[in-house]
Amino acid sequence: MISLDGVDRSPYAKTSPSDKLMEEVTDLRTVDVSKSTKVGYTLLNRHLIGEGAPIVSIGGFMSDLSMPDRAWEGIHLASLGRPVLMLDLPGHGQSTPSDSRQVFDLCIRRTADSQARPMTEAVQKLLNQEDRIDYFGISHGGLLSLKAAEQDPEDRVGTVFGLDIPAVKRRFSLGLQVGYMVLDGLVGNKKYLRVLDDTPFMADFENFRASHAEYDIEPAKKFYSNNKGLFLLNLFASINARPVALEAWSNIMSSKSADVRAVTSANGHVSDPTAIGEFISHLDPAHQ
Repeated sequence: MISLDGVDRSPYAKTSPSDKLMEEVTDLRTVDVSKSTKVGYTLLNRHLIGEGAPIVSIGGFMSDLSMPDRAWEGIHLASLGRPVLMLDLPGHGQSTPSDSRQVFDLCIRRTADSQARPMTEAVQKLLNQEDRIDYFGISHGGLLSLKAAEQDPEDRVGTVFGLDIPAVKRRFSLGLQVGYMVLDGLVGNKKYLRVLDDTPFMADFENFRASHAEYDIEPAKKFYSNNKGLFLLNLFASINARPVALEAWSNIMSSKSADVRAVTSANGHVSDPTAIGEFISHLDPAHQ
């Protein structure tokens, strides 16, 4: 577990993760959710499918499964001994580029339904439909976690934990948006590298980064090319996120039994160890 006092208590601070788990982290795949839409994913502790309640993790804006911070996140979540399904957002990583409808719906119509639908369908295809699941989402991924829980045809979501959902951490101006896009990765990189420094896991982390050369993926370049409506999506989506998130939250409260929690972190990045630690401590013990 990771303590909430800011000190990393994860087993991976002391020992390296298993080779099998590292292979799963770097085994990026896609699942077809429609004739024209794919969702990038990796599945950790996949041998536990059917034996434990899975965690579904949806990454933040401008983050994808080829980036080390998502590996850091996934391996910590996998330390719970549960299956962990990690998904790429539309237009991120190996997922299909965002389409005009998704951008229009989110920015103009104020609905994230079309963006979240591929996430919901990927969960339906990749996990047992009778399994109880928990969601962990960061920033825009937190918003889509709320929507995915709302869209799930079954009442099987235990916890929706959103870190820095734009609805609770507002980003209004274009200047702030550009600053967030340009600087967040740099700040986050320094943060998680400090956490990993002088641990056995650091060598595995470097190997992880090197192993993705075979995929020929350049996250930033691919992200920009896959999101033609980038500024509309990032600027107006953050402004519109509050009513979208509150509506989804309200619908979950009125029709589902899920427990929803939204928090803000000190630096808005998953590598903040207290963020994952708080998520872990908040989970229903029956699901752990």
